[in-house]
Amino acid sequence: MPNVHRPPAASIPRAAVFDVLLAASVAALAGLLRALDSFDGDGWQTPRHVPWWGILVQVVAGLALVLRRRRPLASAGVVFALSLGGPVLAAPFSAYALGAYAPTRPVRWALAAGLALTMCEPWRTQPGSDLFVEFLAIGTPLLLGMYLASRRGLLLALTERAERVEREQVERDRQARAEERRRLAGEMHDMITHRVSLMVLQAGALRTIAEREDVRSAAEELRSTGCQALSELRELVAMLRDPDDPSPAGASARGGGATGLEVSDLIADSRAAGVSIELTVTGTPGDVDAPAAVRTGRRVVQEALTNVHKHAPGAHVEVSIRYETAGIGVTVANTAAARPPDVDLGAGGTGLLGLRERVELLGGRLRAEPDDTGGFVVDALVPIATPVTTDRTHPTHRDLHEGAA
Repeated sequence: MPNVHRPPAASIPRAAVFDVLLAASVAALAGLLRALDSFDGDGWQTPRHVPWWGILVQVVAGLALVLRRRRPLASAGVVFALSLGGPVLAAPFSAYALGAYAPTRPVRWALAAGLALTMCEPWRTQPGSDLFVEFLAIGTPLLLGMYLASRRGLLLALTERAERVEREQVERDRQARAEERRRLAGEMHDMITHRVSLMVLQAGALRTIAEREDVRSAAEELRSTGCQALSELRELVAMLRDPDDPSPAGASARGGGATGLEVSDLIADSRAAGVSIELTVTGTPGDVDAPAAVRTGRRVVQEALTNVHKHAPGAHVEVSIRYETAGIGVTVANTAAARPPDVDLGAGGTGLLGLRERVELLGGRLRAEPDDTGGFVVDALVPIATPVTTDRTHPTHRDLHEGAA
C-alpha cells in the first residue's frame, strides 16, 4: 500500500474554528430568543405554544454564518431569504461579513440593502418603532467590515511591497558579489597565472639545459608543481566567475575523479618528509560524481598537512575521510609539536580563511581549532549534491576580497 501523506489534525485554521463557534452560538441564542418570543415586543413570557417554525428559521440563519468567510455572498443570500418572514439575529453578522469578505460587486450592495429592509420592515408601521436604530443594526456592521477589509488590504499591500524591496535588494547584492568575483577572477588570471606560467617555462628550460641529474629532477618537480598550480588556479577562477556552477572547468584534473577522494600522494609526500600519518577511510565512495566537492576535500587535506609541516614538526597526524549521506567528511588531527619549527615561516593565517570560504561556497562547513591536548583539528563537511548558494541570508558569507587576501 503506498504511503499516503495526510495533513495533521491540528492544521485546521483558527478562523474556521471561530466561524463554527460563532455560527453555533448565534444559532443557539437566536433559537432561544425566538422560543421566548422576544421579537414580538411582549417581554420574556413563554408563549402558550412553541413556535417551532420560527425557531428553525433562526437556527438555520445562524448556522449559515459558517460560510460567512469563505462564501460571504452565499451566506448572506441564505440569511436574506430566511429574513423575508421576519428579522433574524444573524442579519448583523451577515452584514459584517459582506463588508469584510465579499468582493465589491452590485450583488453585495443588493444583499446589504435587502438585509436592512428586512431588519427595519418599513411596511410595518408600528407606534414607537425606531427605524434609524434598526437600520444602524445593519449599516454599522457593514461599514465596520468594509473598514477592516480596507485596512487588511493596505497591510497586505505594504507587506508585499516590503518583500519586493527586500527581494530586489537581495538581487542587487547578488549581482554586486558576482561582479566582485569576476573582478577578482580577472585580476588573479592576469597577474598570478602570468607569473606561474613564467615559472613553469623557466623550470622547463632549466630541466633541458641542466647537466646534473638531481638538478633536472628538481626542475621537473618544480615544473610539475607549477602545472598543477595553474590547473587549480584555473578551476578557482572558473568558480569565481560562475559561482552558480558547482562543476567548473577542469573536472578531470587531479583529485577530481568520480571514484572518490584520493589523497594517497599527499600522504606519501608527507611521510617522505618524516611526518607520521595514519589514514582512515570509512564508507563507500561509490560513483561520486561531484568533482568540485572532491577537489575541495583534497584541498582541505593538503592545507592541513601543510600547516603541520610548518607549525607542528614531529607531530603525529590522523587523517579521516568519511563518505556520508550529507557529503564527504574530512578530518585532519595532529598532536602537539615535538619540537620548535626549524624555520620561522610567519603567522600566515590566510590559508584556512580562504579554505573556509571555498568550503562554504559549496554549502559546506569547516571547523579549525586547537584541541585540549595542544594539537590542532581541521574538520570539514563538503556536500556532494548541494549547489553553490549566493543567498544573502546565509550566515557564513564573508567578503571574498578579504578571504582571497
